[in-house]
Amino acid sequence: PIVQRMVDINWLPSALHSGGIGSGIVTDYWAMVGRFAAQWPVTGSMNFMLGGELGYAPNVPKRSAIKTGASDNADGLAAQVSFNFIDIVPKHSLGFALARIGDGWLLTPSFNDNAYVAEVRYKWVIDKNHTVEARMRYSEDIRQRTNSSQKRQDLDYFLRYTYRF
Repeated sequence: PIVQRMVDINWLPSALHSGGIGSGIVTDYWAMVGRFAAQWPVTGSMNFMLGGELGYAPNVPKRSAIKTGASDNADGLAAQVSFNFIDIVPKHSLGFALARIGDGWLLTPSFNDNAYVAEVRYKWVIDKNHTVEARMRYSEDIRQRTNSSQKRQDLDYFLRYTYRF
């Protein structure tokens, strides 16, 4: 049932201004990420896929530099779990994801740092050339930013039609 297992290390030399830009202290930023996914048949054509990621960055900026606090180091932990129902009916899939991204995690391309995230995804593969995808995502700050009057909350969505020729 295992469809993915991976461990990677990301290293960005001289990329972290841990005290903020202009503080004079520049260090390497690096993080370790483990990913795992398993898939099982459920009924008929439907499969269930459970996936997860866990990442940790030991060298993170100060909270004062990223404006999530006055002192201490930021949180370098990020985690995500996803529940996917593939081919609920033929060519229709539905997925749910929950994530927590610390304020010191700087590598996530699709989620904001300092956030709790909940997401629902839908995909309809009409045929090999036509696909419709929809997503709704809610995110909320874990820690209120010092330059903000309240925690950031966001609800975003997209609907995408893809035609391959």
